[in-house]
Amino acid sequence: MPTIPPILRAVFLLLLSSAFGLAAPSITSITPASGPTAGSTTITISGSGFGIDPEFASVLLGGSLMTITAISDTQIRATTPAGEGTGKQVTVTVSGQSSNAATFNYLPPAISSFTPATFPTSGGTSLTLVGSNFGLNPTVTSGTTNFPVTSRTHTNIVCTVPAGQGSSVPVTVTTAGQTSDSIAISYSPPAITSITPATGATAGGSLITLTGSNFGTAPSVTMDGTGVSILSNTHNRVVFALPAGQGTNKAVRLNAGGQQSAAVLFNYDAPQITSITADAYPTSGGTTLTITGSNFGISPTVSFGSGGATIIGAPTHTRILCTLPPGQGTNQAVTVSAGGVSSNTMLVDYDAPEILSITPSSAGTSGSTLITINGKNFGLTGTVSIGGQNAPVTSGGYSHNTITCTLPAGQGANLPVVVTSAGRTSNSVAFSYDPPAITGISPSTGPTAGGTLITLTGSNFGTSPVVLFNGESITPNTSSHIDLVFQLPAGEGNNLPVAVSAGGQISSATSFSYGAPALTGISAAAYPTAGGTPLTLTGSNFGLNPVVKVGSSFAPLAPAGSSHTQIVCTLPAGQGIGKSVTVTVAETESNALNLDYGEPVITGITPASAATAGGTSITIHGNNFGLTNRSVMIGGQTITQLSSASHTQIICTLPAGQGSNVPVRVSVDGRLSEASGFAYQPPVLSSLTPSSG
Repeated sequence: MPTIPPILRAVFLLLLSSAFGLAAPSITSITPASGPTAGSTTITISGSGFGIDPEFASVLLGGSLMTITAISDTQIRATTPAGEGTGKQVTVTVSGQSSNAATFNYLPPAISSFTPATFPTSGGTSLTLVGSNFGLNPTVTSGTTNFPVTSRTHTNIVCTVPAGQGSSVPVTVTTAGQTSDSIAISYSPPAITSITPATGATAGGSLITLTGSNFGTAPSVTMDGTGVSILSNTHNRVVFALPAGQGTNKAVRLNAGGQQSAAVLFNYDAPQITSITADAYPTSGGTTLTITGSNFGISPTVSFGSGGATIIGAPTHTRILCTLPPGQGTNQAVTVSAGGVSSNTMLVDYDAPEILSITPSSAGTSGSTLITINGKNFGLTGTVSIGGQNAPVTSGGYSHNTITCTLPAGQGANLPVVVTSAGRTSNSVAFSYDPPAITGISPSTGPTAGGTLITLTGSNFGTSPVVLFNGESITPNTSSHIDLVFQLPAGEGNNLPVAVSAGGQISSATSFSYGAPALTGISAAAYPTAGGTPLTLTGSNFGLNPVVKVGSSFAPLAPAGSSHTQIVCTLPAGQGIGKSVTVTVAETESNALNLDYGEPVITGITPASAATAGGTSITIHGNNFGLTNRSVMIGGQTITQLSSASHTQIICTLPAGQGSNVPVRVSVDGRLSEASGFAYQPPVLSSLTPSSG
């Protein structure tokens, strides 16, 4: 029997059912009610009016004719065609009459596996999905992104992965509105291979290029955890603007779809100081320092010496204003640190200490007076010296502008007062100890031999006084600021000035007098008028340069022949008795003792006789003939006109006379010598004229 086309058959059956009044087929159930999209599922349709001849019956599934494998009036078995979707109407048509519609659902797509597991973010690689019920026209999507399908079966789909990013990206297959459970594919994580440049200024703004792979479609970049502004990007290159920052080893990471790259390191340039300026650098601090340079970062700190300097206002990358901290000394290291990176070091000197005034400007030599020094830039700690001596600073007495110290014992005028702080010395201001003053001397007299201990009382004798005794400098045996004891030197004189010198300052003088010379004895082997014999004087206070007078004549001192109690001198030529002997020491004359020159003595006369007519020159020998007021007495005649005279010889002209054993005496100042005999020659008759008368 030839095969009748389905359309003709349907028309025939419709006419047949109309002609004979057959009941229309009716479906009560379908088993199973769902099946795979690949079709070939046998379903059982239960109902009535199906007839018995498959030639007069047809079954449509979603408009597609199903293959009937068995038929009875109440049941049809048919095979599903390939298809997709849900709510597909199943109808049975028998002899032109259609049944009610039953519903059949194709099973939803299901993915069981996929390859490969990861994909580059640039896309373009193939993704193979293995599963079931992929239908006739499946679509592969992730969210709103379509994965173009290049080939497909009901169990296998090959599609192209678009550019993207992230891990666990959900991918689903949708077939006629039915969507599979998602699978998670992953784009490869981003990897940075280089950063160019790897350093930059802290002010930012420079363009930084990251190169690598899998940078994704919408990457984000962080530097040290903070996002940066991306200017352009591809899957292997990102350019971003360097943000302002500071420090080194800043971790730069790229995030693509939640996947983060390993970090590459970026270093901000180290801060660099080019200049530091300020109006002044007082040790008390407080002035404003202006630091200029580069790469000061966003939150710099300034170190100054061993401490820090407080930043004023908002610093910039090229300029910092800070407050000078209190300090002292020179070569204070100034550095700027930004993000743990320190700049070069520049050295700053605090101003040197300067003294403006000192109160009081003078005080007693015993010290202990509190001295106040006013000035500036004294620093944190320091020392004060007055005339080279340390002046201890009182507790709490040191500040940048004022120092209170204790005056040490000392002496002198216009002594330099200096403050030394951290090795720097201030200008000097003059300080004077009060000059020494004598109020008493005891005893005020003493022997010319010296040796007596003299005590001076007064004030401000200083630490190493010197006694000025009549121009001679004497170091005291003992001394204090109010008294001193010195040993009287050998000397002479009255009202001699005694002063105290302390550090170049000299007191007013007091007076001291040596004792007056006193004679107690005179002795000599003889007292010839010719002098020349040693004369020994005993007594006291003969001084250093005694002057001895015998009468009106000076008695020369013997070499090394005098002391303060004895003088050996040479008897001067003289004559007479009761001659006053005195010793004068420094214009002070001693008491007087008397001595008598020897009386004249005749030891011989030459010639021993002469003519009575006189006129003969005779020589009288002897001693103590004196100096003046001498005369010779021969017999009863006195001769005052002497041819010559000395202490031992007188020459005179014999007067006329007669006799033998005529007494001859010498008178010196009225003192007569013992008589010596002189003989006139006896008369001699040499002729008689006339011889008779």
